[in-house]
Amino acid sequence: MNLEIINKRNIGTKKETLLFVHGVCHGAWTWTNFMDYFSARGYDCYAMSLRGHCKSEGKENLNNFSLDDYVQDVLQVLAPFEGNAIVIGHSMGGGIVQKLIGEHPGHVKAAILFASIPPCGMDEQVANDMIARAPKGAYDLLKLAKGEPLTIDEVFECPLFGGRIPMEQLEKYYTYLQPESETAQNSLYSNITDCYDNVTIPVGVIGSSNDLIFADREQQLVANAYHTTAVLLKDLCHDMMLDPDWEKAAAAVLDFIENLTI
Repeated sequence: MNLEIINKRNIGTKKETLLFVHGVCHGAWTWTNFMDYFSARGYDCYAMSLRGHCKSEGKENLNNFSLDDYVQDVLQVLAPFEGNAIVIGHSMGGGIVQKLIGEHPGHVKAAILFASIPPCGMDEQVANDMIARAPKGAYDLLKLAKGEPLTIDEVFECPLFGGRIPMEQLEKYYTYLQPESETAQNSLYSNITDCYDNVTIPVGVIGSSNDLIFADREQQLVANAYHTTAVLLKDLCHDMMLDPDWEKAAAAVLDFIENLTI
């Protein structure tokens, strides 16, 4: 696959290589803030757009792509790093990373699950909890994933952003958002992976209590699966890397990385 990859090289002493994996309806553009932040602190940063997203190949076949296809995209980008990168997956991207580290071990040295879908996927309780937190927003998010039009005000209030993104920024993000694969969407309503017991690398779990999609309970489910403790921030929306307080989320990622013993 011809995939869009954005690279931001480190400034100063070389540290780890980081690969960022986006979630539903997003792309590599999602990670601009984080790439500036981490490259300035000595990390080589890569952000990819999954097949059918943004400038990557495959838009005409988007609805046929599965989560397993997306895992293959991540493996393709990781190949040159020979198992020495740290991968960070957001939301659905967190599910992709879970499949990667459980079903294809040995390709990364650590993983961070960032506002991630839990291993059980969008089961009945997870889905009902999201609907309870954002009744109209949950419906609007489904419309967005299907490619149905939303007004800028509906995007502002949708569970991705939760009314926290300044309108001048949101107008830019609004032009980048796109439909998601129907096949991949359907996969999110069943177990993402059953292979978490195979995972032996360090796994970080970072979320926000204000996340309207995957809040405290969902992040605890993720953390329990990987025998770790979730870092739960306050106030930030689901798209923590785009939130006005995104540096708090970046600092939590940095703290995990700098305390790794691998």
